[in-house]
Amino acid sequence: MKPSLVALVVAVSVALACSGGDDGGEGGGGGGGGGSSITVTYVPAAIDAHAMVGYPAPVTVRATLSPEPTTMAYPVIVADHPHFMAGTTTVTQDLDGSYSATIYTTSTLTQGVHAGTLTLRLCKDSNCTQQYALTGASVAYSITVEPPPTLTVSVGGNTLTPISWDVNGAPTYGIDSGVPVTITASMPVTWANGSSWAVTLSSVSQTETTWTGTPSASSGHWFEIRAYSATYAPNSNSVWFDIN
Repeated sequence: MKPSLVALVVAVSVALACSGGDDGGEGGGGGGGGGSSITVTYVPAAIDAHAMVGYPAPVTVRATLSPEPTTMAYPVIVADHPHFMAGTTTVTQDLDGSYSATIYTTSTLTQGVHAGTLTLRLCKDSNCTQQYALTGASVAYSITVEPPPTLTVSVGGNTLTPISWDVNGAPTYGIDSGVPVTITASMPVTWANGSSWAVTLSSVSQTETTWTGTPSASSGHWFEIRAYSATYAPNSNSVWFDIN
């Protein structure tokens, strides 16, 4: 039976991982037990992730091992910067034979690009008193953190002021039926119709930063337009409209 990789521990600093050893060195931290090393190949060769300000984001780490461990293995991932939450997650083997696990960025990452290195340590026991010798154990990562898109609403070239906000902070604007309205986003987005109550939208046109449409409805009806970041769809925002 093929040996299994059990709990994956994400360490946010070397101090939380096994003592000793180097970044993917030949069997550091208690000794590799001799023999040839296991080659780690990451897929892709570098990790490019995205997150929204104030929220954790999943990051998948996927790699192949050649040859595979001959006994039970306990993988540990060490991050050289505190960009990830510490904890445990499940390692799964994919159909192509590679192993993958999902780790999460911290919710405190500021806007911008955060880069570093993740290093795999493959322990032979749960206390990591011995490790397999590994080659290519490190992989570079980059996390781009962006704020949600800011949406500005205008009618006839005049910027509107919201009449209210919902519990999630989304603004509501009062507009007239039959009058074109334009929404401008602060970044490239994908537009989508959200919830609505008996509103017909006509003459709709959109670019990666603007949405224009003409609503038709009776007074008191409403609709929502959503904007999803073009680079990271979970990063989104929306605006609501009440027909005057």
